[in-house]
Amino acid sequence: MIDEITKEYLNGLLHLNSEVSHLSSFRKEAKENRIPIITEDVERLIEIILKSHGAKRLFEVGAAVGYSACVFADIMGEDSFVKTVERDEIRYTEAKNNIKKYGYDDNINLIMDDAGEVLKREDELYDAVFLDGNKGHYIHMLGDCKRILRPGGLLICDNVLFRGMIDKSSPLIRRKITIVKRLRMFLDAISEDSELTTSVLPIGDGLSISIKK
Repeated sequence: MIDEITKEYLNGLLHLNSEVSHLSSFRKEAKENRIPIITEDVERLIEIILKSHGAKRLFEVGAAVGYSACVFADIMGEDSFVKTVERDEIRYTEAKNNIKKYGYDDNINLIMDDAGEVLKREDELYDAVFLDGNKGHYIHMLGDCKRILRPGGLLICDNVLFRGMIDKSSPLIRRKITIVKRLRMFLDAISEDSELTTSVLPIGDGLSISIKK
């Protein structure tokens, strides 16, 4: 594991060359309001992956305040399309306002609904799917995530190490037991799935990246 001093140094490097600097005020505002958004190291890695893949269409579970959707739209370019789902009405309204404020309303289709239900109805194909919603539901969404991914498409899942609780040697907080068990099932499933090639990285709060064969 990387020690905290090294981690601080590496995170500091991320500020030196940000291609999404016009969204820095958005990130700062979210941090000040203690709204959980993707960490800078995760954001940079996803930027590299999406650009190298030439991704143009992305489905996101968990819009929150719309930060990551705006980042993804920016990364993928003017002709990009992001479909993002948020079930919380307050967050949905905030996301809608932010997407318009930062000029991505032509690229982002924001929906207020249950992401699992939206996924079941989805019949379009995507270059990437980003899961950043309720961790206990990842396992239930896996089949539909795979179905809407084109061959060679990416399944990217955030917070899969769940503050270290995913480690089987760590004691579990009682109210988190179900989420952790389901998240472990999900990680086992994507690691063993013959249709996917998967890597789990210890950055942010854990990031899994799978490519559909």
